[in-house]
Amino acid sequence: MQPEIVRKRTKARLQRRPIIWNNDGSDIQSIAYAGGKWPIPLESVEQFWGGTLRFLEGTSVETILYCAHTNEPDWEFPKKYIEVLGPNPVQHVVDFAREHQKEFFYSIRMNDVHCSRYAPKAGYWSSFKLAHPELLLGYISGTHWEEKVVPWLDRFMPIEEQRWKMKLYDPDKERELLRESEAVHPLKDVFRREGVASRDLWFWGGYDWARAEVRARYLQVIEGACERYDLDGVELDWARHYGFFKVGQERRNISVMNDFVHQVRQRLDYYGERRGRPILLASGRTPDSLELSLSLGLDPETWARKGWIDLLLAGSGGMPFTIPIEEWVALGDRYDVPVYGCLDRIYVPFQTGRPKWDVRDPEMEGGLASNYEAVDAASYRFWEAGADGICLYDWHTHHGPTNPSDYGRMPTIEDPKSLSRRNKLYRIDPGYARLGCLADGCLASQLPRAFTTQSGSADAVFQLKIADDPTSASVVFVQAQYSTADSTRPPAIASWDLERAEGTDPRRFKWALNGISLSEPVEAKVKRYGGYGVGWIDDAGWVEFRIDPRNLIKGKNTLRVTVEPPPRGDPAEPVQIVDVRIRIGYS
Repeated sequence: MQPEIVRKRTKARLQRRPIIWNNDGSDIQSIAYAGGKWPIPLESVEQFWGGTLRFLEGTSVETILYCAHTNEPDWEFPKKYIEVLGPNPVQHVVDFAREHQKEFFYSIRMNDVHCSRYAPKAGYWSSFKLAHPELLLGYISGTHWEEKVVPWLDRFMPIEEQRWKMKLYDPDKERELLRESEAVHPLKDVFRREGVASRDLWFWGGYDWARAEVRARYLQVIEGACERYDLDGVELDWARHYGFFKVGQERRNISVMNDFVHQVRQRLDYYGERRGRPILLASGRTPDSLELSLSLGLDPETWARKGWIDLLLAGSGGMPFTIPIEEWVALGDRYDVPVYGCLDRIYVPFQTGRPKWDVRDPEMEGGLASNYEAVDAASYRFWEAGADGICLYDWHTHHGPTNPSDYGRMPTIEDPKSLSRRNKLYRIDPGYARLGCLADGCLASQLPRAFTTQSGSADAVFQLKIADDPTSASVVFVQAQYSTADSTRPPAIASWDLERAEGTDPRRFKWALNGISLSEPVEAKVKRYGGYGVGWIDDAGWVEFRIDPRNLIKGKNTLRVTVEPPPRGDPAEPVQIVDVRIRIGYS
């Protein structure tokens, strides 16, 4: 490369980006395929800007990672409903970024697998994927494809096409189609046996990156983006979804994926030299640790050491209080690559702010509408660990345009000094074992944890790191939720879909924080976000302890839970700890 381009790339890489925002591919593709409650057809560029970009105005977001490739690049989207955007729809996102002095990165999902699980839609099954079933991760013979998959596609694709023509979006119909699809799914036996936790169920329709044709296709997409748009960078988003090689072949293909990332770097250097300005490469959301990355065939340490990447977005964003962010920061420091902690809004406490999480949700209650205490706690943890900034992923209104009345505020997390004295909610992250498309990239969770007491009392020790100096706090609460446990069901996602233990005696549980017994629990009234289209519900099974702030430690804290046998009933009947949170308040 020309020395001047190298110098400019180094300068651009190291510039301050306190907040990065990724839209998660929710708008142009949805409008193009008549999904959700987006305006169809789109009537103007301004209407598009207002639906998902305007609420970024006046915020601390300086870099937009715009997902313009879920299963196909934006210039291949059907044009019927987005004709007003022209042949290269994402140009208008570039224009918005330039008008508001923000960076623009073309973001690419490296293996979207919605096609594997849900009722077939054209937005899930690109023409390239349909033409090349031999490139998929599932062991699919030609006979299996013709006898099992094609009838499934033929049955549901026309339904979806008819809904486009009628401009319909009905959440109840979505659920009905999902149930119908499951009954005739090509892997219906796997689904019935293993449920939605099955990795096979989720990933059979994803691309096998060991195939040269897959890597060539993605390089073509990157070249197409560079030729069409004035890019500041390209992001490779690894976390939507995890799974790139056949099971058991991940580590043997690390060098294959390394070669691909190197080729991407070479392509960006070529186009950067042509225009006289560098194009940066962001390694998008990684698995939660370096070891997990290697287990999936990804090697961010080599990418950083070889100088191929310019930004590193650490972790999935779904386990913000578990990810070893210090490990990632140390890697970035070693190779002079900025590291950004990721917050994915799929994490339930993050959904309690604005913009409204889902277009179907009821109006938010005033006091809870901007309850970003968990966002503040996770962000402060990243800043204290030495991260260079925060990446907000999925921060928009789902299934429809963001209404200006729901803008509220973006999290104001760009200044660690102002965060230090804010109220915060820390949490022991529940796991994602029930969601096979995310589980492989997320660290093992401490919760939920089930106990039986048939042989006597049972106990467990949980750990939670706190970034605050608790001695300066005015109040600290420990909150915990317990529930009955059903060993025949897989663990829940982030405490969703649990049987509440309203009949369980809370006196069976003994709690100790950092060796100090917690006494005098009170029953806590907790409101919980219930998920898509549900909004707020009253939660059950919570106890709360008010503790002396001096009993909390900046750094690692331990919570020991002991469960005693019930005075009556079956001691073999399991109970479980579902959720543990620590609230820190300042006067």
